[in-house]
Amino acid sequence: MIPFLFAAVALASCKKDIDNVGSNNSTSSQKRFYISVFYVDGSQAEILDTTKWHYVAVLFYPDRRCEIYIDGIKEVDYYRRNLNYQYTDVYLAVSNYLNFHGFYKGYLDELRISNVVRSQMEIQDYYTNYLTTNKAAQVADASTIGLWHFNESSGNTFANSIQGAQSGALYGGYSFSSAGINGNSIYFNGVDAYGDCKLKIPSSSLTIEFWFKSSTPDGTILQPYGLYSTNISFIAQ
Repeated sequence: MIPFLFAAVALASCKKDIDNVGSNNSTSSQKRFYISVFYVDGSQAEILDTTKWHYVAVLFYPDRRCEIYIDGIKEVDYYRRNLNYQYTDVYLAVSNYLNFHGFYKGYLDELRISNVVRSQMEIQDYYTNYLTTNKAAQVADASTIGLWHFNESSGNTFANSIQGAQSGALYGGYSFSSAGINGNSIYFNGVDAYGDCKLKIPSSSLTIEFWFKSSTPDGTILQPYGLYSTNISFIAQ
């Protein structure tokens, strides 16, 4: 089975040595796949099985520290560049810079955005609960500013479960799929499909959690958009 990686790659070419990061390292003869977090200074974490759903949590601390958890395991710990990040929206399955590009092909489910850095215990307890109960539904608390279950079956919007929040909008060749990690999910075709969460988020003291499944790299899964947008992408190297 070809390994896939979830990683963070910076605008600067500095990369952290990944040979001993995490528990899912591949051999040098195997092709590597990554999640890239743009405008952060390098790190990588491996995804082994592209036939399964994977839970991702990206944590942005006030002191520029970032962590990436894959399936409950902390794979990456680094500091992003010292820039004046200002996010005004969140895009799904696309990168927006001058135009829409970098379309993601695959499934997305159970997206939660919080205006706090979630603890390691919270992340691991959630994933452990999924393993023991097979229930992946995220829940909102006082720190949740966006929660999308993607359980719609038709239409061009997706509901934010936070009371009073605006629904997101979908464009292009998307579809709702019954093959989600929890109920339905959204499938993006990797050609022209994308979503707009229509939510302004903080640039730090921030946690972004989601489930994804894809065997096709080279697309942006999610983009906190604004000044120094941060692309969370699935790429091959």
